[in-house]
Amino acid sequence: MPGPPAAINVDRDAGRRNPRLPWAGLLAALTGLLYVASSDKRLYFALVPALVVVLGYRMWAVERFSPPRAQCYARAAVAEGGDALLGVLRSDQYLKGIWSQSGAALDRLHPLPPDQLCRALRALGHDAYPVRRLPGGLHPLNRVAALALGLSLGLLLSWAWERGGDDWAPPWPVWLVLGVVITFRLTVWLDNRRRLARVRRAIRTNPRGELVELLAPAWQGRRHALIDELNRLADHAEHTAEHRPVSELSAVSLLVAAGIALGLATRLLSWLL
Repeated sequence: MPGPPAAINVDRDAGRRNPRLPWAGLLAALTGLLYVASSDKRLYFALVPALVVVLGYRMWAVERFSPPRAQCYARAAVAEGGDALLGVLRSDQYLKGIWSQSGAALDRLHPLPPDQLCRALRALGHDAYPVRRLPGGLHPLNRVAALALGLSLGLLLSWAWERGGDDWAPPWPVWLVLGVVITFRLTVWLDNRRRLARVRRAIRTNPRGELVELLAPAWQGRRHALIDELNRLADHAEHTAEHRPVSELSAVSLLVAAGIALGLATRLLSWLL
């Protein structure tokens, strides 16, 4: 009987998720609700450009620094089903030859005892994705820009807060926007988990079928990503895997948030003093 369908088509082969459409929808929702919430339209026309810049930067950062789809697929496949994949590659000489010639470090992985392989799989599952960097001096410059952007937005919000008076409280559209954003992020998170669970299930139930599907030219990106993850697994088994710092997307998000907090702190200090 044929095995379960392969999960190789859980997503497109190359590239990263395109956040432009959802972020454009979020921008439209925020600007509309901000218009309803703003009794002083001067505040509205001051806040909307800042909102466009911040959301535009966030969209660019997600598109630029998030891991490629192929890498997410390969990490889920190897970290959750590496033992099953290696079992097939150990017993099937045809597939072993093809994947070895493609660059997979099978000669380093096959001799591993089960307990050492399990430790390496756990380490790989907790490992961060390789950090994506901008070329040259643009990388530190981008971090400075993220902090400056957050600080500018924080100062602008502090100014808007001051114009609203000490008894100002967020109107109902603000809470509605917050609920929409949280719901959207939760939906995306659940969808990503569903896709990765499908990959794990396919690797555990039909590892040979998945390895065969990956040999098709259409899945070259995923094949190379899987080879990289197998080699990274070998590095973890030999304790030579490099330390991976926090992802750049997380770093710039924290810098923007820190800038906003610093900007708002000026209003809090003036209120306390």
